[in-house]
Amino acid sequence: YAVKSIPRKNVASMDGIAAKVAALKTIRHPRVSAMIHVAAVGDKIHLVSPFLEGTKLEDVVKANGRLAPKQAAQVVQQIASGLQAYHAHELFHGLLK
Repeated sequence: YAVKSIPRKNVASMDGIAAKVAALKTIRHPRVSAMIHVAAVGDKIHLVSPFLEGTKLEDVVKANGRLAPKQAAQVVQQIASGLQAYHAHELFHGLLK
């Protein structure tokens, strides 16, 4: 699993984040990691999702050099298709990797 921890002071309200997490749990898309749990512990809020295996784009570029324009366009298209799943639920992803 992957855990994203954010300071509680950065969250406007727990009700608001609970609603967003409920919406995130419904998103199913091959380019998006599903949210499975949220927990508030002390001064942090922890968002839990499945860990996705893969290679970072920066590592691909280091190993193979710059992407050709067609390859770069394909990567952007894949990212955009995943973001569309969020935007369809009026959500902002906030963390692209």
